Amino acid sequence: MKYVGMHTQQVQNNLKSVLLLLLFPCILLGVIYVFLVICNSLGVTDPMYGGDTRVNWDYVNYEMLQVLPWVPRELLRLYLLLLLLLRHIRCHLR
Repeated sequence: MKYVGMHTQQVQNNLKSVLLLLLFPCILLGVIYVFLVICNSLGVTDPMYGGDTRVNWDYVNYEMLQVLPWVPRELLRLYLLLLLLLRHIRCHLR
């Protein structure tokens, strides 16, 4: 195993953290899409589209478009709340 200095390790960890924070909305949207597909295949669907066990891709895509604007907005609110909480904790630790 190669020795890595403390500064290099911190820079690499910060870069990985930023990358995960930026990719988290994409991961969350993927999980929501899989959830909608599973719910649709189990028959938890709008009766207007029919209630069989096959996946109705039009309905899944329609529901995903309904959810899509909410995810970035709520994640931004979560990130801002966590940022304020972190600043508050840091102020009280000093």
